[in-house]
Amino acid sequence: MIAAVYAIFGILLIMTIVGIPFGFQLLKIARLALFPFGKHVDNFTTEGRFYSAVEIFANILFLPIGVFLCSIHLVMGVSCALWCAIPFTFQHLKLAELAIWPFGSREHYHEVVSSTIISRSNEIHFEDATGYGTYGK
Repeated sequence: MIAAVYAIFGILLIMTIVGIPFGFQLLKIARLALFPFGKHVDNFTTEGRFYSAVEIFANILFLPIGVFLCSIHLVMGVSCALWCAIPFTFQHLKLAELAIWPFGSREHYHEVVSSTIISRSNEIHFEDATGYGTYGK
């Protein structure tokens, strides 16, 4: 439902000439709202790069809408926490972060660093990202 609202308003903004960049940001938020699990949002501090002047100016223009969208996601996150839906709470907090400052933020998938496989003989098999396994009890 949230992704559909973001997508509809994003398409409406893209139809205007002035709102094209803002429409693309709403479509980015819609894509993340549709499939939020397993993705992470990076901003300039985690990527080691800085925002350009255009991105800062666009984020300042987007700020009134962003504050409204962020407050909606914070309320929804708190309501999910009260309903014991903690994973959805974290997803709404991620969307709130992206809604407040969307220009310059990027989303990417989490990579699996390690996995644990328990065999029938009660041995635990740890497998790291390189594919080499180690055994232990």
